[in-house]
Amino acid sequence: MSNQALIYLHLLTPFLLSIPLLTLLPPPPSLPDELPGIRPITIRIVKPRRAFILTGLSFLAVTSFADAAVLVGDLLTAKGRGDIGHLEGLSLVSALVYAVGGFLIWALAAVICEWRARWGDAGVSVLGMLGLLCEIPNLVLLVSREVHTHDDQKLFTILSLPPSVLRLLVLPILLVVVLSPIIRYRPADETTGLLSDRNGGPSTAHSRAAYGSVSFDEENGTVKADPSAVTANGTNTPAGQKPSIKIPKNLGEVKKEDKPLPLKEVWTRLKKLSPHLWPSTSRKLQFYCILCIGLLACGRVLQPLVPISLGRVVRSLSLNQAGAMGPSPWPALIAYFTFRLAVSGSGILYFLQQRLWIPVSQYTDREMMMLCFNHLLNLSLAYHTKRNTGEVLKIIDRGSAINNLFST
Repeated sequence: MSNQALIYLHLLTPFLLSIPLLTLLPPPPSLPDELPGIRPITIRIVKPRRAFILTGLSFLAVTSFADAAVLVGDLLTAKGRGDIGHLEGLSLVSALVYAVGGFLIWALAAVICEWRARWGDAGVSVLGMLGLLCEIPNLVLLVSREVHTHDDQKLFTILSLPPSVLRLLVLPILLVVVLSPIIRYRPADETTGLLSDRNGGPSTAHSRAAYGSVSFDEENGTVKADPSAVTANGTNTPAGQKPSIKIPKNLGEVKKEDKPLPLKEVWTRLKKLSPHLWPSTSRKLQFYCILCIGLLACGRVLQPLVPISLGRVVRSLSLNQAGAMGPSPWPALIAYFTFRLAVSGSGILYFLQQRLWIPVSQYTDREMMMLCFNHLLNLSLAYHTKRNTGEVLKIIDRGSAINNLFST
């Protein structure tokens, strides 16, 4: 009786969870317009806990992937144990629907929340609540199945318990994180323009011409600058006087060719920049780097298994078509889809690697930009007056490629 209830629960759960998932697809509603004549003193800013929600949804997808891995292992070893009765018909279909459907729902929830920016939406709360309500009877029925299972079948029934327990632990945390966003209050003056209507500035069409030395053309609806009114540094001059133009470089000067640096100089510079490229001040980010390397190695190990499992599928289908009694193609086919889902260009390993690498890349960009701007601000005034701004920005942009040195 408990096995039948577990089968129906596994078939029903993905369809129930897909209902709140579909509510996340539309774009979020726009904010209501402010009432005219009312000026707020403070502005309430609600910031969802995006990183924690994304981590929770990703972890739930990993637990469903673990369910699929346990099912594949059970299928591959069922013939050797001589017991395939629990992996036939509706029981197999329900297990596949529950594992694959759960993985797709939690992974798509993370992707849609990132796409539509609906982290604190009510749909995420309903999704977590339905997942929790479905997971409690699922764990009870799994424990009941494990108690009534024979000794030769206990291994995979026991292995199916940890993913359910982990989901039961993560779902309440996810609900708390979604329902408790970060709420801050700040003065409205920080986000109000200097010449906006609410600050008493001009609200007519001439307000655009009242700020700076420009003239407004009412017939064409355009703004025309007055070149005789403002100089290059912003000071007023008489209409007949023209501002002087200074050329910082001699005309016709040939640019010197950049020679490649010697290997010793390259090593010296890399040694100086390595504390900023490698997260030397954060053990957490270093652990993320090690996890990314492990995921990369795991992907390289699983990559050859994709064509191997596909070859077994083709071989079993060829034998069955020729009339010979070959092995069933279903275990190899499920293994092929599992490996392909794990190591494809948008698979679970790639998703986890990119998710873990985001804080590392943010750390590198922040450290390198701080190093660059501190160096520029410590230079003399003569350097800044004799250099073109575009030239300095071009040099900074050219050197920003080193931020991705460690990721390559």
